[in-house]
Order: sequence, then C-alpha cells, then structure tokens
Amino acid sequence: MRRSSGQRPRHRAPLLILAVAVIPALVVYVMMLRSEPPTSKRGASLDGLIDQRGRIIGRGAFRDQYKLLAFGYTRCPEACPATLTKMRVVLSALGSPALNVVPLFVTVDPEHDTPSILGEYTARFDPRIIAISGDRGRLESYARAYGAFPLPNAGQQHADNTAHAVRIFLLAPDNSVLATYELTDPTPLVVTDVEHRVAAAATRVALPAHAPRADASG
Repeated sequence: MRRSSGQRPRHRAPLLILAVAVIPALVVYVMMLRSEPPTSKRGASLDGLIDQRGRIIGRGAFRDQYKLLAFGYTRCPEACPATLTKMRVVLSALGSPALNVVPLFVTVDPEHDTPSILGEYTARFDPRIIAISGDRGRLESYARAYGAFPLPNAGQQHADNTAHAVRIFLLAPDNSVLATYELTDPTPLVVTDVEHRVAAAATRVALPAHAPRADASG
C-alpha cells in the first residue's frame, strides 16, 4: 500500500532526535581534538614581569590557578579587542569555575604599553583581566615559550595583527598548555571545553578526603 504524499515515514523522527543529541557532542569532541597543543610545552613563569599596578610578579605567582592567556597590545585595531571581549564572555559564562581561572593579557609592545595604559585598556573589557608588561627581553622569552610570534621591534608601526599570536591559551597551574582557542571558535564550545579540562585536571590532582594537607597546622 502506498503512503499518501502528505505522510512522512515514522522512523525519521527518532533519527532526527538522535542527530540533535549527538551532533553538539561530536562538535565539542572535534574541537577538543583540534585544540590539543602541538607539543607538551611546560610554558613559562611570569616571574619578573610587571602587572597593571606596577608590581613585580614574584616567583610562583598563580601557581595553583588555571590561566586564560592572550598576547596583544593596546593600539591593536581589531584582533585584541575581539580577543578580550571573548575572554570576558567566557569568564562570565564559566560561573564558579572562573574563580580558579586567571585571565592574563600580555603586551607585545612594551615600549608603549606601560602598566597604567594596560590597566586602563583591559579594564574596559573586564576588571578581572590582569595586564602584564615588563622589559622586552623577559617578554620575548615568555612569548617564545608559547610559540607566539616574535615581538615587533621598538617603534615599529602596528599596521596589522601579525606581530603576535591571535588566540587564547588555556594554561594548567604548572603553566603547561592544555588547549588553544581561535577567535572563530564558538564561545559556548570554548566554555564547555574549559570546564571539561579544568574539571578533569582537578580530579587528577585532588587530595583524598582523608589525606592531611602538607601545610596543615596544629
């Protein structure tokens, strides 16, 4: 018996439901595979660099926290504002996990970007973002550790954004790279990926409930 032209096969509905459930998970999985860092670099310390308040960052700063790291400069026309906006949205969407994630913006133009200029700039996007400056030698060493592009020469005109890596790095507490995110990555998927990685890493390093902490007193 032929079906009337107005009827649809009933077996299509379960397939559509399955597709709606599976496709988002598959997209997240593919994104996680793509965001794996190319190498297992341990990264670098911020030791000796300067924050937006002019304070020298000490050894071991943020050692117990995850970081969202971006490179840029205050005169950047498009890429840096887009990067910091994305960082703000990700932080807001993370909720409580964001309490253990430190957002960092490291300048690639130290001759112009003084701590006060950086502080005013990043505050426009999110006051939680810590702006990092310092001498050129230390900044170049830090940028190289993450495979960022070499810093421009002093006084060089910034006509485009090719002077630095236009992406966001997710760093573990030991400063190793857990993932990198492009500006084109959908923000909801970035949030999901960050949550997954932070939760998974925290599970691996969490102390057993009965284990005394090393710094426990009394």
